[in-house]
Amino acid sequence: MVDHEKKTSSCWICCVFRLIPESPRWLLLKGHLRECRVVLEYIAMVNKRELPQELELRDIEVVWKAFLLLLLLKCGICIVLHCFCQELLLGGFL
Repeated sequence: MVDHEKKTSSCWICCVFRLIPESPRWLLLKGHLRECRVVLEYIAMVNKRELPQELELRDIEVVWKAFLLLLLLKCGICIVLHCFCQELLLGGFL
């Protein structure tokens, strides 16, 4: 009986999962700018709001590139900090 309930709930999750649109954030991270715009328009429609007309595809692209630059900077800082701590440990300073 429990096995049947698990299968049924799995089927429901799969069906409902197909109805949920991708996250605009995820689409932006993956570089799917047009799809991101479509999902944002859908979200605005469902919430009975209007997307700002000045929000262009290139604006989304600029935000995406800035986010990637910040992510790269963050990764670079983490790598430098990791190397610094490793040198301190291996050098016997800590």
